[in-house]
Amino acid sequence: MFSMSKTLTSLAYAGLGSFLGFLAVVFGYSVDREYLVYLIPLGAIFGFVLGMKSDEELRSSPASFLAGVIFTTLLVFLWPEGIPLRAIIWVLYVLALFWGLAVKPSGFGDSVLTFPAYLGGFALLLQLFKGYGPLQEVEGALTGVIFTSGKLSVVILSASLVRWTFEKFKRFTFSR
Repeated sequence: MFSMSKTLTSLAYAGLGSFLGFLAVVFGYSVDREYLVYLIPLGAIFGFVLGMKSDEELRSSPASFLAGVIFTTLLVFLWPEGIPLRAIIWVLYVLALFWGLAVKPSGFGDSVLTFPAYLGGFALLLQLFKGYGPLQEVEGALTGVIFTSGKLSVVILSASLVRWTFEKFKRFTFSR
């Protein structure tokens, strides 16, 4: 019943579902509607279940969801420590570029889904660390984590699209 490809596809759909929940929170949030923040984990659960029913095989977007979870966790725990962040952020940019180029997308749709999947993993982790004290105590830390994760998602999307383009070009030029 459970296979690795179905689990990976479910992770991509979980990222997409939590991204859609994140968009609902961003565009519909106000102080009297604080309950909307629970749309992020509900979207992740709904997307995971929907992904188990899917017949697609996605490779790049599940990896992007995992990158969103891992990179956001690193940023949340390292930002309040006061260590030189500029070097760490550049290392994360290089890792994101490598991550996007290393995983071969199964198609153009998989490559495009890397952006919402990464942001879905990011939104889900920020929802889990909503009351994390050290992050709340450092001025500008949450904003820095949000902007850095946004930039990382664009790097992973760009790298995945470049990899997809290279794969298409390779098949086009060397198949004759």
